[in-house]
Amino acid sequence: MNFKINDNVFNQFPEIETKNLILDNFKITDSEDIFKIRSDNRVMKYLDRDNHKTVEESEKMIETIIQSYRDKTGINWIIRKKIHLK
Repeated sequence: MNFKINDNVFNQFPEIETKNLILDNFKITDSEDIFKIRSDNRVMKYLDRDNHKTVEESEKMIETIIQSYRDKTGINWIIRKKIHLK
């Protein structure tokens, strides 16, 4: 089954915000955090993917995600915890 993504979503990356979270676009600077997640067996047992062995693998994954948005073929959000300043 093929789906067509509404092209309007590619005009500007849609950031979604809740009280405690921000759903945002991936950045290469996220690679260390993604590596920690993607190399953790407790997480990866739920994903049908191989564990990342290096930060470079995580960088490549992020580059692919970013490129899919540029190519208008996919959109992925990273979930960030909001920092509440007092």
